[in-house]
Amino acid sequence: MPSLEADPYLDGPLGWSHQAMQRLLRERHLADESEPGAKGQRGGRRRAVQFQRDTVSSMRSAGRRAMTGAVALDVDFTCCKRNPPGIHRLAKYLLDVLGPALEPKDLGRRSVLYGDDRQVKLLHVSLNQAWDPDPSAQSTTASTRVVARPIRDVAEDLRVADEIRSRFDQWPREADASPFYIPVDDFDDVLVPPPFSAEPLPKLAKPLSQLDRFDQHWRWYRAQEAYLAATDAYLLSYLCTCPNDIAGTRESAPDSAGTVTEHAASLSDMYRPLLLTLPFGLPLPGFALASGEWKRYGEQARTALAAFLDRWPLLRPLLVPVKVTLMITPSIRGMDLDNIALTLLPMIHDVLQPHIDPLTMHRLGMPLPSGGPEHEKHAKALRRLRSLNEHSVTAYQVIELKRTPQSPQEGTINVLLGDGTGPRSSWETAHDYLHQNLPTLLESDRYR
Repeated sequence: MPSLEADPYLDGPLGWSHQAMQRLLRERHLADESEPGAKGQRGGRRRAVQFQRDTVSSMRSAGRRAMTGAVALDVDFTCCKRNPPGIHRLAKYLLDVLGPALEPKDLGRRSVLYGDDRQVKLLHVSLNQAWDPDPSAQSTTASTRVVARPIRDVAEDLRVADEIRSRFDQWPREADASPFYIPVDDFDDVLVPPPFSAEPLPKLAKPLSQLDRFDQHWRWYRAQEAYLAATDAYLLSYLCTCPNDIAGTRESAPDSAGTVTEHAASLSDMYRPLLLTLPFGLPLPGFALASGEWKRYGEQARTALAAFLDRWPLLRPLLVPVKVTLMITPSIRGMDLDNIALTLLPMIHDVLQPHIDPLTMHRLGMPLPSGGPEHEKHAKALRRLRSLNEHSVTAYQVIELKRTPQSPQEGTINVLLGDGTGPRSSWETAHDYLHQNLPTLLESDRYR
């Protein structure tokens, strides 16, 4: 939201472009080309020490110091070994390694990327399980890639993305390629078929039966894709409209009459509760405040997830790779974002049964081809799935919001299900939207 006393340069396309380039210079990019690891694996400490050395060396060569303020973190894992650790275990280990130095004297500094992982207020993690039983067919290599940004820069990216969107003035009919696009037509056109079973296909008219079954699954897939994409678009709209709701951001600068702050607060009061009413939004119980309550909390969360599935039979089974968003307001005691995922994601995997390769034919109840290249292709896919975390989200993100006077002592947790086919964080999506559309605004301003 622009200030009522806005500077024409700073609050215009040319100023946005120059400031966006300055924010790019403050990003930290880290990369490691070895197989991602998890806590408890053999040689874990040795690997962690070496990872910290390599990371600090690359940061020093780029003139980067450890971050002292609130952080937004994007992490992409690519695993090429059989039976890789779960996505939440990989993230927990990495966030610990990026914090305090294990050997500070040898490293020459006390911390690597940040001093404490509680500085991380936005976290996005994706996992590509790239193991292939045929080594010659391996097309990708194992890696860990990290992008870290100051929260203030992420909030500004979100704010400017909202400004650019308003200048295009296309809402609610966004272009199909826009991340703000809500596929309303798909809601109307997709007729969701009744839940299917894996009963044997009839012997008569077998090809037509198979075609009909494929058509049912395709329409089911499209319906799930439309609803999950809509959830992503609503979430992005909220973050762009209310970026200062994110923990670690500064309050809106008031004008002389205080109307800017009041308007920002009214938008937050309107949009934050709206997210709780999204089709695939699920409020979970707040955090357990005592260690002895965690078992009871887990039972309550599991019950809530099961009831959620009962309300939405469209999600049985999931035919679209899923990205899970955990939107949290911390308890009065606070909590690390990686620990939240470590607690909740195993329950989500167990109850929702998301599938990393949902269109594999055996999941659709189709018979395996009796011979030929197609038979070998399907057999290979099945062998691969048996050696991976088959039921796993492809990405998740955790968004910590500021506490408000209305926030309960135990805090709040809300789960949103989004489309995991192109796993990017909501703030990375806004960042890309800004950089893709600024040239168009600059060109249009030039000819005014």
